[in-house]
Amino acid sequence: MTISMEDYIRVVIPYLNAELISVEALCQVQRLARSLPPSPTAFFECRLEDNQPQVDFSIGLFSSVSDHFIEYFLIQADWYSYRDIFLGLINSTSILKQYISYIFLEFDLPGKLVQLPMPCIFLAFEQEGLSKTQGLIELISKNFGYSNTASLESNLSYYFDCLPPSSTVTPIGLMLSRPNKPVRLGIQGTSSQHLLDYLAKLGWFDVTSTFSSITLALEKFVDSFRLCFDIYDSFSPKIGLECFLQQPSDESRWQQLLNYLVEIGVCTPVKRDALLTWPGFSQKTDAPELWPNNLAGGDLLLGSSALSIFWREISHIKIIYDVAEDCLSAKGYLSFGHSWLDVDLITEISDK
Repeated sequence: MTISMEDYIRVVIPYLNAELISVEALCQVQRLARSLPPSPTAFFECRLEDNQPQVDFSIGLFSSVSDHFIEYFLIQADWYSYRDIFLGLINSTSILKQYISYIFLEFDLPGKLVQLPMPCIFLAFEQEGLSKTQGLIELISKNFGYSNTASLESNLSYYFDCLPPSSTVTPIGLMLSRPNKPVRLGIQGTSSQHLLDYLAKLGWFDVTSTFSSITLALEKFVDSFRLCFDIYDSFSPKIGLECFLQQPSDESRWQQLLNYLVEIGVCTPVKRDALLTWPGFSQKTDAPELWPNNLAGGDLLLGSSALSIFWREISHIKIIYDVAEDCLSAKGYLSFGHSWLDVDLITEISDK
């Protein structure tokens, strides 16, 4: 019996609030997941405004991914343009294997799902790979089906040269399933003011100060930001600001952050409350009939030395500002996955 990502989703469905993911949207995700291999990390991407039922879905592929994992994709999906990417993950001499620590595949799920859609690809780079800027740019522009590589390379070089102090670019999104296939840059590791200064240097101006004022206001609630924007021949008018808090997800500032989003009108009170009920973990004893069969071998091998769990966390919140429309929106990212936790380590932490 083949195990798919749907088997993993089945374990966490009892904890999904219908205010965040409607029955119709969940059915879409489940249909998609039947064609995906099980992944140790996945995300539900939920819109937080009222009357926004669309949910997107992402899974993580790590650099240690097995040949079997890659072959699953090549058999299940008609993704010829992605073949080299997947094969590069299992080729020890490839540039992908050397520079990339993990990959996330993001599936946009608008309308009725007829066939397995092409995903966007997010690449997280090792720090030593990031230091070789020109090689990184060439890797992106020449290995992922981009046609006007000269323009893309020129733009990427400029955006890299203007980076604020102590910042890093990761992940980099290859939005291959979207019109014009833009590249998405994620800038993190610096202050909110440096991020705003960076945008100004690139020629992006917040005329109404909407984005600037909210970014500065959010500092009191979050530990770090990641600025996201799309480029190709031009700079996208939409800017994303991803807000991260240190786990655990019951950290009180999650409540404060979501209360603020309700105040500024980008999150409904019911969706705020639904987000806060998501974090937690479950074991096989909670619902043995839902436990995926492929975990049985590991559970038996590790026995009492490790705790086999499915964990659930609020990964982050994303604020999106469209300067052309002067409007704000927000998304919540619900992460989940399976892990074996060392029992001795859990005991040590509990005793402190």
